[in-house]
Amino acid sequence: NRGHHRHVATPLDPATSRKNQMIYTFWIRSTVLSWWHAWVLEAERLKKKSIPAFSFQNQMLRFQLVQLAYLALVYAGFGFTGLWVAVAAAVFGFLMLETV
Repeated sequence: NRGHHRHVATPLDPATSRKNQMIYTFWIRSTVLSWWHAWVLEAERLKKKSIPAFSFQNQMLRFQLVQLAYLALVYAGFGFTGLWVAVAAAVFGFLMLETV
């Protein structure tokens, strides 16, 4: 929210498509650049507090760990098929959110 809402609908917002941009290139661009920008913003936030970027105070690091733990639990409980379904549902939901 610190990046997207601040720069929404401007060239600085990776979550805003460019005019006539294909949806597939938008999905890739938006996903990669939004993720990267979130890491940069979090590193800047921590730097202001004199906290190392790779610490448990890093929200992005914690979010990634929660996602990995979720996938590990799904795999432990439902095997590879359950993991595939969970990842497919997550990707589908994420792409639908990015499309709107």
